[in-house]
Amino acid sequence: MPPMPSLGPLINRVLRPLRGYYNRTPGFERIVNRAIWSVTVPWPDLASAGEKVRLLATVRPWTMVHGWGLSKIYELCREIERRGILGAYAECGVWKGGCGGVMGYWAAKSASRRKVWLFDSFEGLPEPTPEDSTIPGEAGAGRREGRLRPIGRFVASVEDVHELLFATLGLDPAGIVIEKGWFQDTLPGARSRIGPVALLRLDSDLYASTKCCLENLYDNVVPGGYVIIDDYLGWPGCRQAVDEYFASRGIEVTLRRVDPLDRNWAFSAVYFQKPGPAPATGG
Repeated sequence: MPPMPSLGPLINRVLRPLRGYYNRTPGFERIVNRAIWSVTVPWPDLASAGEKVRLLATVRPWTMVHGWGLSKIYELCREIERRGILGAYAECGVWKGGCGGVMGYWAAKSASRRKVWLFDSFEGLPEPTPEDSTIPGEAGAGRREGRLRPIGRFVASVEDVHELLFATLGLDPAGIVIEKGWFQDTLPGARSRIGPVALLRLDSDLYASTKCCLENLYDNVVPGGYVIIDDYLGWPGCRQAVDEYFASRGIEVTLRRVDPLDRNWAFSAVYFQKPGPAPATGG
């Protein structure tokens, strides 16, 4: 008897029109997001569902990350705080600061008052390289020399981030470090200042950018800490950089879908827990 076909492609084929409608229809997106954010609250913390929904609804206009992605950041931060895992929160690829706002909210609640480190050029993407074989939206078409020059895609400003984090969310600027510049220029000098990292979120899109982030920050992630790779599935250069880095170091991790409805790994970002026992702060 031939093997049963995988249900993944069928499920995604059925969901694809709904995903398209979700992306095009703000009212429908808001309804779906609120449902996702509510049902993903662990039972012991169900009373906090309203607080979660309000926070994520506030930051949503300041990020390109949708319902499942924002929920995963929130819940991983909650888990890190619950377990008292040592280290900062760090993000490479900030845009207007929505995901950093979620990290900042949880960092402010932590007993250790952990810091949040946010890295972005605030000039958009640099030129891709030949490893970036296809790029959504054909960003940088015809320019694949990897020069650190902006190509006019995903541009935001430090002022956008300040408005969300400090004016809208009321977070303490003393707990948040914003580093403006290309990763290749900022990360080598920052990694020793950051110290241990409990959650590292990479939204770096391109091959060279992703490779730079991993080479400079992966070793800072503590065992038991978490890494989110936003572009692993949708951007081939990012996926190649991740695969090459782990293969070169003999690192084996278990990648998990951020979107549980993505049955054949076509849409979702991925995340994993760094192997090893987590050092704890004790609070």
